[in-house]
Amino acid sequence: MVVCFEVSAPFAFFKKPFTKTSSDVYIVPPKTAIIGLIAAIRGWKRDSYDDYIRNTLVGIILEKIPYKIPFNFNFENTKDTKSPRIQFGAQVLRDVRYKIFINDDSLYEVLKDLKPVYTPYLGSSNMLASIENVSLIDLSLSSLSSYTSISVVPKNSNEARIYPERGDLLFQERIPYCYEYLEGNRMARFKDFVYSSAPLKVENNPSKVLQFEKGVVVMF
Repeated sequence: MVVCFEVSAPFAFFKKPFTKTSSDVYIVPPKTAIIGLIAAIRGWKRDSYDDYIRNTLVGIILEKIPYKIPFNFNFENTKDTKSPRIQFGAQVLRDVRYKIFINDDSLYEVLKDLKPVYTPYLGSSNMLASIENVSLIDLSLSSLSSYTSISVVPKNSNEARIYPERGDLLFQERIPYCYEYLEGNRMARFKDFVYSSAPLKVENNPSKVLQFEKGVVVMF
């Protein structure tokens, strides 16, 4: 059984960690951000759900390709009273909507009558998220290496070949998907993800998938 729901927001901020002075953002929410959203709703403490991230599979469909706009964050400088405010330039996503799949059927009761412990948001606490159309899908995971995907696709093999439909754009980004500890330090692991506004033809990319009539949703 897989839980499916839609999450949307007027703005979202999935900051790329390697951008500092002018922050760029991911179009696709990282798996870590999605699980963080669930953890906030459930009231889990920060850094207490790393095992859940590793053991839970997530699938993402972009209901629309959001666009980026410039945005200024205003911060309070508590160390320098002469310059109490700092303005920080960044990019944010506008009008985002994603369909999310998670292989945790216990989540259905949590989301169906949504009473979050912490308010759900997408990347920044002032970018509140709406969760709608929660359903429980009676599907089992399959293992395929060649398929047509209607979701975001992680590149699981160096031999993977991914093709968009003719005339459609293909996007690829290196996105964090879990955490690991190295000499006591918590570090993100990254993987290449491919997405498009249309179905993708995928070859030589072993994956766990959910099969639908229009194509598959790749779980990672």
